[in-house]
Amino acid sequence: MRWAIAFSISLLLLTFSTWAIMQLPLSSERLTQGTHKVSSALMCPHQPERCQPGDYVEVTLPDFPETEALNGRHHATYKIAVTPDHEPSGFPVLYLPQLSDSILIWANDTAISPDRNSPEELHHNWNRPHYAPFPSDVFNDRDVIFTIYLQSNEFHRVSLYPLYIGNGETLEFASKIRLFYRVGTVRVAYTMAALGGIALLCLWFTRRHDQAYLLLAAVALAACIVAGNMVIPNALDQIPYWWAIWNSALVWLFYGILHFSVLIYEFDHPRMMRGLFWICIFSTGALIAMPEAHFRTASQLVGLFCGAMGLCALACHILSWPGARGWQRFHVPVLALAGGAAIAEYVYAHVDPMLAKTHRANLAFLILFGALFLALIGHLARTLTQYDALTRSMQGTIERKTAELEKVQERVLEAEKANALAEERRRIMLDLHDGVGGQLVNVLSYLNCNDAADPIVHTSLEEALRDMALIIDSLEVVDDVAVMLGALRERMEPLLQRHGIQVHWDVAGDPDLSDQPSKTALNIVRIAQESLTNAIKHSNCQNIFVTIAPAFITIRDDGRGFDPDKAGRLAGFNSGLGLKGMRQRAQENNLELSVRSSDQGTLVSVEFSKPSAPNHSAAVKDHAI
Repeated sequence: MRWAIAFSISLLLLTFSTWAIMQLPLSSERLTQGTHKVSSALMCPHQPERCQPGDYVEVTLPDFPETEALNGRHHATYKIAVTPDHEPSGFPVLYLPQLSDSILIWANDTAISPDRNSPEELHHNWNRPHYAPFPSDVFNDRDVIFTIYLQSNEFHRVSLYPLYIGNGETLEFASKIRLFYRVGTVRVAYTMAALGGIALLCLWFTRRHDQAYLLLAAVALAACIVAGNMVIPNALDQIPYWWAIWNSALVWLFYGILHFSVLIYEFDHPRMMRGLFWICIFSTGALIAMPEAHFRTASQLVGLFCGAMGLCALACHILSWPGARGWQRFHVPVLALAGGAAIAEYVYAHVDPMLAKTHRANLAFLILFGALFLALIGHLARTLTQYDALTRSMQGTIERKTAELEKVQERVLEAEKANALAEERRRIMLDLHDGVGGQLVNVLSYLNCNDAADPIVHTSLEEALRDMALIIDSLEVVDDVAVMLGALRERMEPLLQRHGIQVHWDVAGDPDLSDQPSKTALNIVRIAQESLTNAIKHSNCQNIFVTIAPAFITIRDDGRGFDPDKAGRLAGFNSGLGLKGMRQRAQENNLELSVRSSDQGTLVSVEFSKPSAPNHSAAVKDHAI
């Protein structure tokens, strides 16, 4: 549905722009001041030597006679009788704003055409005004008869526009203005196409993934071929198969414009573009193989095919127009004007030249390349915007990846340090186990074999071996408090059984040390070990209650208790692992240590993070002792 609307709008825009282009006045229509304008003539559709007095018919200029081609050329001879009111000042000239191909002019049988324009030579002048000075004494007879002989190839009609006779300086200026309008604009477009094509190829070589540059470069190359027929027609007309090449270039020019429009506005129609591509290939082959006699009909069909592709390209721009911003909205009207000029040229060449009045191809090329370069600038602007956005995105990604890499590198360094520390621990553990541990075991074995051994020494050695085992366990690379407490329990069980103490373990959850350093777990176990050891040695208790929760650990016994303030004077607390050592460990590891004792027992509590259930923690700490 939206394509139907777009095509309807395109047809309306092209119709209006074609009508507007056709209403443009001829530049020669303003050359009336100080000149004699000739608007009628006698025409004979033959060569001058073949024209008889009865062959001439009166025509009104501009005239576009349909003549039969003779040896591939159309011929027409005009006679114009001029009786000026006064002789022109300065040197007189005959000025023709527009004509068809080769021209020869006589004034009262005096040749005033350039020598190069012989009857045997077909020299293309159809895109240029003709400026022919003649001797002033021609007006001595008052009546001057100008004979104008025109030729054109079989692809153009013979045409003669109103001409002017007057002062050479005045008409020379008008001729230069007309030359700039007719030829200068085409040369500007030709230069734009050539330079633009080179620049676009350079851009494509640097950004080969962007086909828009390659397409526009191909369009520029095709436009150079098409516009060359108006810039240097006499040179190109000598090339074999030139008209086939010219029509093929026109086909590929419009195909490139359509493909470019589909590409930059991201319309997904691959089948249509492939079909048009193969039609263009077939058209090129058919034009090269076609006899010259059918070129005029072929040119008409090529024009219709190009018009259909141009209509599709304009529809693409109309569909994308609502999303355009700023000057990008001028794409549609500018392309419509270029299409209108191209249709006016087609009407002039193949339908009725009186409707279009004159060639409009020069305007078509100038407007078309203006539109294409606007579209290219828009595409470049969008590309730069996307590039900036991609650059910012890539910069953000690089920064994120760099931060992640730094974190990974930090973790790797920490892992290397941890591995080195673990390796050192393993070495110390083996040295203790195989060295000091082995020595203690040997001494204990000797005492076991000696009946006279001192029991105090025997007990001290056992305690030393147990402490050695705990030290070796602490050197294991384990940061899990639950695992370390399990190892402590296994080491302490024989000692507890020997003293007749029952240990009650209550595990409410694994301790959560995710926000604590790895050394904290070892220090918590050391505090628990010292609490159990003190309970065994000094409390004379029967039961020990160990509670393990995510946020704290408590060790409570039912012994005789002690005064924590005077504990420093007790022998058991004078060592490094006494109460002083427990408090030092807690302080160094940001742990909250609480020691409360009464005649009903002792409670040691270690908090290492904010408890998830504060009421439960408070209940444990406020337990009656």
